[in-house]
Amino acid sequence: MHRATALSLALCLVAAGTAFAAPKRVTDFADQTVTARDIVAALQPLRTRGLTIGDTEAEPPKISMQLRFGRNSSELTADAKKQLDAVGVALNAAELAGTSIVLSGHTDVTGHYERNVALSQRRADAVKAYLVSAHDVAAERLTAVGRGPNDLLDEAHPASPVNRRVQLAVAG
Repeated sequence: MHRATALSLALCLVAAGTAFAAPKRVTDFADQTVTARDIVAALQPLRTRGLTIGDTEAEPPKISMQLRFGRNSSELTADAKKQLDAVGVALNAAELAGTSIVLSGHTDVTGHYERNVALSQRRADAVKAYLVSAHDVAAERLTAVGRGPNDLLDEAHPASPVNRRVQLAVAG
């Protein structure tokens, strides 16, 4: 059995077409079991009487989840697929269905830079392929990009497993 490594999935989405972004919110689901409803609720801007609360410069709400990939692998494990099932259902929910997403693959700093960029691209591609094939998310809504060890989540610990992740963000 090969050793699994943590891959953090940070999902950044805001409702398209809103005039104001929600204040910065990060919901960390870690290894918890989440539903599509949990994801949609965490990603929707805060609203009061039809108005979005926050200023236009605030970051969009984000979620963070732990996925598992085999070490130096881009193959999704059964656990990762189970978690992505909730993401797929959420992306098809009416509240998020029209949103275009950028999938950014990331690695830690261990190993060769070029190899890490290629691995991060394969991981982002694997997430995209799964969401398209298993959940009929339109491929044109998803753009996969490999960033390698750039944009570390934990800069103080560049070899940390938390840096090995795929981040999803609104494309614009």
